[in-house]
Amino acid sequence: MLTCAFFGHREILLPDIPQKLDAALSLLLARDTAFCFLVGGMGEFDAMAAQAVRRAKGFVRGALSTGLDLGQIALHLVLPYMENRLNRFPDEYRARFDEIYIPAGLADVYFKRAIPLRNRWMVDQAAFVVACVYRDFGGARAALEYARQRGKEILRLA
Repeated sequence: MLTCAFFGHREILLPDIPQKLDAALSLLLARDTAFCFLVGGMGEFDAMAAQAVRRAKGFVRGALSTGLDLGQIALHLVLPYMENRLNRFPDEYRARFDEIYIPAGLADVYFKRAIPLRNRWMVDQAAFVVACVYRDFGGARAALEYARQRGKEILRLA
């Protein structure tokens, strides 16, 4: 199973990102249909990426019902720290994600430092990175640069 991480800004000002996400997923799933997709769940891009993966999962389920073997797709929410929203809406999160976890080693990290460490962890797990980064600053830009340094295959949406 291959792994892909998504990184993008909290606010997305570009209108065609959902279509670009669908196209990027199509390219990835043409390579291998067994994928684990990692999202951080902290902004508009993460929400759009998770929705695109859910659409792809629906397509695969439909194809499987016709007898085609299209593998499996998993959507994992990777948090930098525990958040109260998980306690308030546990059923919603369990329904939306196949797994929800906090990487080991982040439990005792100051919360502002935990986000970039979580992003690096996601890059380290991934063979592929899908990025919607159009600013020269911020956590998404830092994650994209780290992915480049680590030699990850990057699909740029912006």
